[in-house]
Amino acid sequence: MVTGGAHPIGIGLAAAKALLCLGYQVIVTGISEAGIAATPKFGGIEVRALDVTDQAAVDALVNCAGGYPMRITRWMNISRRSRSTSTARCG
Repeated sequence: MVTGGAHPIGIGLAAAKALLCLGYQVIVTGISEAGIAATPKFGGIEVRALDVTDQAAVDALVNCAGGYPMRITRWMNISRRSRSTSTARCG
C-alpha cells in the first residue's frame, strides 16, 4: 500500500510502479474520490480513496474491510497528512 500514491505526478506512483515490477500486489490511495479520478490506470495497481487522518478509515482498510482478502506486508506513507497509528494486519 502506498498512501499518497494516487497523484499522477510524483514519487508515490513511481514507487507503486516499482513495487508492481517486483511482483507485489499494489494499492495506492488518494484523499478522496475526486483526488483519485486523475490517477493513471496500470494493470495490477488498485486505486482507493483513503483519508489517512481518519483513523477509522485506515483501520477499516488495514483490517480487510470492504473485501480485502490480502495481507498488507509493506506500507509506504507518501502522504504528508498521516497521523495513523494502525498496526493491524490482514490474514
